[in-house]
Amino acid sequence: MKKPGLHTAKPFLILIAGIIVLTLLGQFLRFRIDLTAEKRFSVHPATKALLENLDRPIHVDILLTGENLRRDAETSEVYGGNCPDF
Repeated sequence: MKKPGLHTAKPFLILIAGIIVLTLLGQFLRFRIDLTAEKRFSVHPATKALLENLDRPIHVDILLTGENLRRDAETSEVYGGNCPDF
C-alpha cells in the first residue's frame, strides 16, 4: 500500500523543481519579447545589419510620439540605457 502523503506531494515537488530549473535557466539565457502593438522596443533587421557593420560607437536620439511616453522612457531605461529627463 502506498503512503498517501507521498502520492499527493509528488506533483507539488515536481512543480517546485520545475520552477527552480526555469529560474536557473533565466539567469543564463537572457531574451526579451516586444509585446507592444507598435513594436516600440523592436529593432528592424535592416537596422541591426547596419549597426553590426559600424566600426565605432554612435549616439542615438529616439523621438517617440503617442501616449504613455514617460512609462515608455522608464521602460527603455530599465531595459537598455539612460532615460531622458522630462
